[in-house]
Amino acid sequence: MDYFDYEACAWAAAQIKLGKLESIQISSPYAGASFLSRDSYRQLVFDSVSKMSAAVQQAGGHAYLHTCGNIADRLWIFAETGVAGIECMDPPPLGDATLDQAVAEVGNDLCLKGNIDSVNVLLNGSDERVQHTIKTSIENGKQAGGPIPAPRPWQSRFPMENTVDICESWPLNTRFTFVPV
Repeated sequence: MDYFDYEACAWAAAQIKLGKLESIQISSPYAGASFLSRDSYRQLVFDSVSKMSAAVQQAGGHAYLHTCGNIADRLWIFAETGVAGIECMDPPPLGDATLDQAVAEVGNDLCLKGNIDSVNVLLNGSDERVQHTIKTSIENGKQAGGPIPAPRPWQSRFPMENTVDICESWPLNTRFTFVPV
């Protein structure tokens, strides 16, 4: 695994330095509780994510972790990897991460992105449900100190107007500060 960690870290650092990127997503979609126990996560995934996060930070960027599904039982473990943020924080029923819990556990240590149900709301929800969910997520995020309400990044099948609704609902003067962990 050391060889692959080295190559992945070198590639990420080069993207930050040469590509002038600000952040790198560490994709770890199968590291949620539905797939791996916390012990298995520590044994199989933790060190690689920690190395990648450190390499990205050393290169001058921010690393954020993408993990799908049930992650509520390992939010603090994600914070220990050194990443600057996490996504998707799927709310029930897709996952089990609620914004309130995430803010309480790691809100001061991580940038939190997500908590909009891409399938049941953005893909299959009524216009009223989409609007209500977006507005509620933004309000809850502002009250919690700035989590970023967003859908899963891969979900391109939901109607484009729902993405536009998110963008148009976002307060223009909202700014988020990335505080290095």
